[in-house]
Amino acid sequence: MDGSGNWLSDNAWMAKTDTAGNVISQIEEAHATYSGFAYASPVADGFIVQLGVCTPTDGNEDSIFEVRKYDNDGNLKWSTPLGVPGHRNQGGPLIATQDGGAIQVLNVIDTVSQDSSFLDDPSVIYKLDSNGHILWEYWFVEGSDFCSIAETRSGSIVLVENSNSLGFTNIPYSPNLVGGDFWKFDKNGNLIWSNWFISSTLYDSYFYDVTEAADGGIVAIGQATDSATGHQATWLVKVDSNGCMNGDCPTLYTGITDISAEQGWFMVFPSPAGVQYTVAVTETAYMQQYHDLAFRLYDLTGRMVYEQPLTDQATTIPRGDLPTGMYIWHISDGGRNLSNGKIVMK
Repeated sequence: MDGSGNWLSDNAWMAKTDTAGNVISQIEEAHATYSGFAYASPVADGFIVQLGVCTPTDGNEDSIFEVRKYDNDGNLKWSTPLGVPGHRNQGGPLIATQDGGAIQVLNVIDTVSQDSSFLDDPSVIYKLDSNGHILWEYWFVEGSDFCSIAETRSGSIVLVENSNSLGFTNIPYSPNLVGGDFWKFDKNGNLIWSNWFISSTLYDSYFYDVTEAADGGIVAIGQATDSATGHQATWLVKVDSNGCMNGDCPTLYTGITDISAEQGWFMVFPSPAGVQYTVAVTETAYMQQYHDLAFRLYDLTGRMVYEQPLTDQATTIPRGDLPTGMYIWHISDGGRNLSNGKIVMK
């Protein structure tokens, strides 16, 4: 920086050591703006890293992110730029996968507001093959805070996210309500399930890491705050391979009681929603299979705030007097839960 606090230049740097910790090679790359390597992850014939190059301007950042593969001697094999050029792309975690490729998350792509808020901006997960080609991408409608990724032995991908409601002052639980999200995708990028966890005795709960347990379950660890004392507490959540805790999948937050292909047959949009939003059945050929199709909306305390039978391909619902904030929606057919998700009312 110069004396005014402006960025002048910053070099990206990484080093390789031997087993005794002695540096045997290093790579230093000069950039006119802030840059850095992150998330080094090994593959059989080298390693994969993330390179971020940012230009802070008035508190914002026009940035690019690259996933790079180097061989074991530090020679660059390929580089794949990700994100939307000319916009603030906020990096997230990266891992190498069993097939020699990588999973890269960009937590926020500021394509809408070009400001410091993330609620209007999308997030994206990229899957790259061993040659750096994009195999699939999965977009989220609002910015996220994914903090860790793990690949299971079967090749599915598990992510954990810190989900917060800061700024949603009308949420009656806590002005700083933060919970943890689990997301699981198959190897082709299809969402299998997603669950959200909070605790009645803990708040400001954050996940830092996720891994697969020996029994096939998923474990996330982090920190929280004890609501009785205000002291920090450790936080550990374990779910089974279907996202259920202790074999039980409650209808709110913690899972889908019947995981099926129908999870992707429904859309609720836009998010954020203004005066109204729409519930759509994308696979209309299957409408005749349902006998009691219904949409339900819950606030973050678990209270159902709206219920609507679904009889048409698209149903537009007025927002009414719902306060600003995040809500959880569920679509069911009788006692069978088909799909769920989140929507923000702005």
